[in-house]
Amino acid sequence: MKNKKKSCIVFLKNENDGSSYYRLFQYMKNCRIINMTPSNIYWFYYGSKKANNKIRKLVMGVVTVLNVLSAIILDNLIWKSRTVIINRRFFPRSCPKILELLLERYLNKRRLYWDFDDNIIFDGEISQREALLLEKKSDGIIVTNEYLANTISTKHANKVKILATTDCEFENIDIEISIAKRKSQFEKEIVICWVGTMNNLQYLVDILPALDEVARYCKDRLQKKVRLKVVANKKVDFNLKYLYIENIEWTRQKAITVIENSHIGLMPLIDDEYTRGKGGFKAIQYMSAGVVPILSDVGYNVKVAIEGESGIFCKNYSDWKEKIILVSKDLKLWETLAKGARLRWLDKFNPRESREFWSQIIEEDI
Repeated sequence: MKNKKKSCIVFLKNENDGSSYYRLFQYMKNCRIINMTPSNIYWFYYGSKKANNKIRKLVMGVVTVLNVLSAIILDNLIWKSRTVIINRRFFPRSCPKILELLLERYLNKRRLYWDFDDNIIFDGEISQREALLLEKKSDGIIVTNEYLANTISTKHANKVKILATTDCEFENIDIEISIAKRKSQFEKEIVICWVGTMNNLQYLVDILPALDEVARYCKDRLQKKVRLKVVANKKVDFNLKYLYIENIEWTRQKAITVIENSHIGLMPLIDDEYTRGKGGFKAIQYMSAGVVPILSDVGYNVKVAIEGESGIFCKNYSDWKEKIILVSKDLKLWETLAKGARLRWLDKFNPRESREFWSQIIEEDI
């Protein structure tokens, strides 16, 4: 917890979490930041090589609830914030009646803005009880797309605002220099990246055999290498013959470095109720750096890029091989798509709208 005297308090899952950082933290100046899960506990769980470790998950959940309650008490007694901004939820997965009553009392006479970027109601990250309370108490509900907007009850639909998740990091890069640098390597090696968490890694693993076929084609026909850089909190361990996989443990800076040196960025998904709620952030982040996104035509993804202008869509498994080869063998096409991706990001996904929205909320409270 940061103890500067502020009248706006921001509850983040954790500032190291992608959702917390890119949805809110990068815009939150002059605010009190609460990491609901302290960073040491966050990494205790998410830094574990074992997915869904039950003991670590329990420890994280208990510490998070206690930390949230302590912040609420301190805010009531000492800080006395007038505006509350909540990232995703206060209490993970469960909100017993006593916590609902405490939370409702805390939120009384405070402005509340609830921001989320996944279908957290469907996957159970937030309980139905807490979701209904946040709907009722919120002055604004900020989501990434219309699919998530439609998860809010009709009674409170007028509170919803759609803001895309984006990345400020590449806002001021010289895109011509960046593309020229990668262009000089294009005939020798194609660098493909995937950036994400272990929760979404299976979508990449599912298409790895197709990527190996791409690598074989490029080696035999184009005399160039294909390297896949995976930036995640879990390694990809897969026996492939042609594709070179480089596992890189996720940090924000490592992700930035990998993206800015890649030709192609991947965002494979399956089509289900959870993925339809995703906001296309991987592709948007790639596009901000002029990296060509190749992505599944699922949910909001179809609104992120324009086929053949700023990205390439894959409808089925065989498309992954065909579409990546298409881009990998044609320098002119790759350059056109890379420049188009950056222009699309500047036009639709640059951080200006989000920055102005949150600045207004915060300035109203000063």
